[in-house]
Amino acid sequence: MKNTYDIFKGKKDKSGKIIKIRSVGFANALKKETNSSLHLKDLESRVYLLVPEKDPFENHDFFIVFQKESFKNKISNDQLLEIVGTGTLLTGINSGLIKLEWDLWGNDDIYLSLTNDWEWLETKKLAA
Repeated sequence: MKNTYDIFKGKKDKSGKIIKIRSVGFANALKKETNSSLHLKDLESRVYLLVPEKDPFENHDFFIVFQKESFKNKISNDQLLEIVGTGTLLTGINSGLIKLEWDLWGNDDIYLSLTNDWEWLETKKLAA
């Protein structure tokens, strides 16, 4: 079974709560998979993966990676993944959101909403 989650551009209101401005993509997650795919509206041909971070001492909870297409079948799967950003679980009034940060884009306002599926999040964290 596949679940779909919203990726959106957001901003903080006066109380510090993140509010949605507009949708910029979506994430798909299969119940039995530890990774989920990220699809952005302006980059529809490239699919990113959200991979759980395994080191509990890092200041992020996920890596954003993409698979290098040109090297498929020539090297191992681990070598095919290129890290391009991070994802951080938010807490407090913004719990249920993952802040997504790409290394090159310099954005600080893109979020993945998990608000109605904490089971998916817990499965991902336990698999790491």
